Amino acid sequence: MSITETLQDRRKAVVLSFCVGLFLLALDFLLDWLVFHRGAFAELLLLDLSGQKIFMRLLVLALIVLFGFLLSGILAEQGRVQKELAEKSLYLDNILRSATEYAIATTDRDFRITFYNPMAEKLHGYRAEEVVGRTVQEVHTREKVAPERFDQAIEKIKKHGEHRYTIVKETDEGTRYISARVSGIYNAEGELVGYANFSRDITEEMRAEEQIRRSLREKEVLLREIHHRVKNNLQVISSLLNLQTRQIKDEHALDVFKESRERINSMALIHEKLYQSKDLANIDFGDYVRGLTSNLFRSYGVDRSTISYIIEVDRVLMDVDTAIACGLIINELVSNSLKYAFPGGRKGEIGIKLSRNGGDRYRLVVRDNGVGFPRGLDFRNTETLGLRLVGTLAGQLDASVHLRRGEGTTFFIDFKQIRYRGNIPVDG
Repeated sequence: MSITETLQDRRKAVVLSFCVGLFLLALDFLLDWLVFHRGAFAELLLLDLSGQKIFMRLLVLALIVLFGFLLSGILAEQGRVQKELAEKSLYLDNILRSATEYAIATTDRDFRITFYNPMAEKLHGYRAEEVVGRTVQEVHTREKVAPERFDQAIEKIKKHGEHRYTIVKETDEGTRYISARVSGIYNAEGELVGYANFSRDITEEMRAEEQIRRSLREKEVLLREIHHRVKNNLQVISSLLNLQTRQIKDEHALDVFKESRERINSMALIHEKLYQSKDLANIDFGDYVRGLTSNLFRSYGVDRSTISYIIEVDRVLMDVDTAIACGLIINELVSNSLKYAFPGGRKGEIGIKLSRNGGDRYRLVVRDNGVGFPRGLDFRNTETLGLRLVGTLAGQLDASVHLRRGEGTTFFIDFKQIRYRGNIPVDG
């Protein structure tokens, strides 16, 4: 049973005893009145031990004593409860006043301030004796708090249990940012009786966040410039190789230069896409593959009406290192198909597909419906640089490579992204 319920029961007992005492006293005086009117006036002043009168008066006296005892007990209990409440109130008051991180203020339902701790005095610039008893609107006249803001706050408290907001204050020391939270105060019956406001100065945190954002923007600009310069340097190398090919008469050497140029272009395209992207760490691989394939078809002078291509790539954001490796693999396999799969103007199709293969793994499929891969040739043990490069790049990706012959050539590369932490490769 709570303290409040105990006091209520004691009060009921006192009231009942008091009523019974009054009734018996009235009865006693009624008997006196009857005796008086019978001509026995002396009996009002004398105690007749053999009569009824002394019994009734003793009974009334006993009830009055009992009533006094009960009353004294209740008063003692009430004093004890009040003392406990006062001690608890003082204890909580000391805790709230000693809070050094949060400014704490409480109000009644009409936003009249009832408590203001020292941190609130320091943060808002008012002394407690200046604001306690006044409404928030009266205190913060400089901020011109609109009444509808209080209505909005009340609605949010009713709906979400609290209302959060940020105050921007212009001071002699500059702009200050204060984070505040208002919640309801409820009595034992669940009725809203007031509000508690907890606020703290977050200016230094805001400045630190702004410094971090500024630093990130500077690094982003720097990284974007790096991608731009790497792309330009690779394009310069590609242009030099292109100029050199004009002086080469040997067809084999010419093919070597052209293949090297396309490999460089495939890497330059990644840096170009990253330079143009909002995300400087990852690349939209589908967009990259479409650009890479289009460049290869244009470089080899392929008539799209003769050889077409189909690209099926899920939206995958791929890190730079994985994208370069995959891009070079696609470059080698598509170049191989363009050179050998469709001899004599044969029509055909090249397909590139990238999809998730469960969890964090991916499957890259590069196929053509050309003449097919030679039966007696092992793609893992060949003299051609392109296929050897495919094996090397697959090793970087920790990938498995499978070849399917028949109805053209299909390569399956199963891998997962390799992300880097510093200079140490980490499986992503």
